[in-house]
Amino acid sequence: MLDALRISEQRNDKNVGVIENNLGKLFFEIRNYPEAKNYLNRSIRSCLAEGNYIDAGKAQLNMANVFITEVDYTKGIEYLDAARTSFEKGNFKRGVQACANNIGALYIRQGKYEQAIAPLQQALGIAKESKSYSGVALIEQNIGYAYTLLGKYGPAMEWLNKAEETAKLGTDQYTFGEIYLHRSQLDSALGNYQSAYFYKSKYQQISDKLLNEKVARQVNELQTKYDTEKKAHQIELLSKDNSIKALLIDQQQLSLTKNALQLSEANLTITKNELDLNKQREIILQQQLDSATKAKQITELDKQNRIKALELEKQELEIARKNTILFVVVALSAMGALLAYSFHRRKQLKQAAAMQEALRRKEDLATKAVLEAEENERKRIASDLHDGVGQMMSAAKMNLSAMESELSFHDPAQKAAFDKVLAL
Repeated sequence: MLDALRISEQRNDKNVGVIENNLGKLFFEIRNYPEAKNYLNRSIRSCLAEGNYIDAGKAQLNMANVFITEVDYTKGIEYLDAARTSFEKGNFKRGVQACANNIGALYIRQGKYEQAIAPLQQALGIAKESKSYSGVALIEQNIGYAYTLLGKYGPAMEWLNKAEETAKLGTDQYTFGEIYLHRSQLDSALGNYQSAYFYKSKYQQISDKLLNEKVARQVNELQTKYDTEKKAHQIELLSKDNSIKALLIDQQQLSLTKNALQLSEANLTITKNELDLNKQREIILQQQLDSATKAKQITELDKQNRIKALELEKQELEIARKNTILFVVVALSAMGALLAYSFHRRKQLKQAAAMQEALRRKEDLATKAVLEAEENERKRIASDLHDGVGQMMSAAKMNLSAMESELSFHDPAQKAAFDKVLAL
């Protein structure tokens, strides 16, 4: 089932919530309540997310059963109420009826008898619509029981009588048992002990009958299980016996096969030896053939070597003749090259001498031009200096003459020095 859940989760299909609900029920049956709650909560979330209110209500109803088993009636009623809401959204009336009836029964267990009547009457209305007589009778007797516990014996008697009449339309003995039990309790509360004993006896008869049927059913189930296990054991023994026989047959066949293989191996060995002998003969013949071929090849190679030696001598003579001719050509070429170089060198020396002479002449002309330029420059500078100094001296003399009337001399010596400067 876990594999089915994993595959459904991978495919992201709509069966995830249903599988989670089944896993929750399975863990509930083996009394692993934490895991049951875990998977039922996951189922509720998955189904509500898909808008699958009916399966969500079933998961909530199963969760309520877990809490009821743990005697946590408050949480049980909370999940029953949530399941009833989900069933109403999914228009699943039988689910609404079951939730309402269970809520009423839990209120009775908690001693909240007045609160139990409203959900029981809701369940009764739905049961009547579906014409489920056993369900109607069971709910009617629950209402009667609630009134009995409230001390309202009149309504209690009416509801229990209704329940008995309704139950006659069905065939459920368990419903009759519940009606008779609660009727005996009501009669006992009213002080009608004879009637209480009567209904208690009828309840006990039905209870014993149901118990006997249950025991018989369990015995039959155990017998069936025993017979099944016995047959399975016999089949297992037969299977083992057949397996042993099959193993013996296989062992014999294996032995025959082994002998056949050994015979085949012997034949193969003989054949291999014959092949090896033929191969050795072939090798000897091949070696003889190779020896004759090698002798022929040696003779042929000796002949070829002689031919090559003659050709080599011929090539050496040809090379010597070519070398002689080449030497003569090279010697003549060298002499021609030396004469050409000598002529070219003499021509270069003449050209160099002419160029040196022309260069010397150019240098002489350049030196003469430089000297003439220097001489002209000296003359020009001397003329400029002479004319400039004269002009300056004349200006100074005129300025001193103009200043003479403004100067006062302390002694004749100063006057004489001034006149001397003007005389310059």
